[in-house]
Amino acid sequence: MFYLEIIALCFILFLLYETSNSLKYYLKFSIYYGGVILNSFLLFPYLLTRPTNVLNLITASKFCCHISKVLGLTWILRGAQHLQKDQM
Repeated sequence: MFYLEIIALCFILFLLYETSNSLKYYLKFSIYYGGVILNSFLLFPYLLTRPTNVLNLITASKFCCHISKVLGLTWILRGAQHLQKDQM
């Protein structure tokens, strides 16, 4: 009986997801930021070994890229020329 309730709840959530743009936005927002928070906890010890290195941002963005693909998000990179600088 419990499985029937879960299936019904999933069906209702699916219908709401398809019809409500605000639910779709908040759900994707929550999933993305949850993934970014998990990403930051996992990468934090590694990134501490190279403080002030620009490559830390590139490493973190590669991990977040997978979350964006799953959610269907697209990003526009502005100022890419600044990534080529080797600065401390």
